[in-house]
Amino acid sequence: NLIVADADAPDAAVVGQTISVTYTVRNDGTAPATVGYSDRFYLSADDQWDAGDALLGTAEPWDYLPVAAGGGSYSMAVELPILAGASGGHYLLVVADGSGSVAESDETDNVRALALSLTAPDLTITASGPASAGWGDAVSLSWTVTNAGDGPAAAEWYDRVFLSDDTVLDGDDVAI
Repeated sequence: NLIVADADAPDAAVVGQTISVTYTVRNDGTAPATVGYSDRFYLSADDQWDAGDALLGTAEPWDYLPVAAGGGSYSMAVELPILAGASGGHYLLVVADGSGSVAESDETDNVRALALSLTAPDLTITASGPASAGWGDAVSLSWTVTNAGDGPAAAEWYDRVFLSDDTVLDGDDVAI
């Protein structure tokens, strides 16, 4: 019976960055865990593991097998990218045997939930330029990118300008 005995992660993260997580899995069962399995990490809107949670990463505890019965344990550290999620309160779910490979006496106690507050950038643009121009005319364009979100824009980005006959960016538009 594998349980997440302890877990530690930051209380807050920025979408687009990576967080460090340490955790300990303990076997509270009467038999050793001998088959290979993976621990998994999810971003969740609540503290319950379900199909709507976003998988952030996995860890393979191969070096620790078998995990002895009656209190055998291992501790690991992982780096997890926070690639998605809206700002606000979430949970990081640490799931022992998230792959479901180990037959356990109790499959309901494999999850530890840690509160995680996310902030995220929201880049918006304001632009100005002529409403029309003739073929071959030089035009003056200007734009400003503003972060309207509650988190920093952690990664570099590049602005691109497209020529379009409407206000929707699609495959018919041409980069200039």
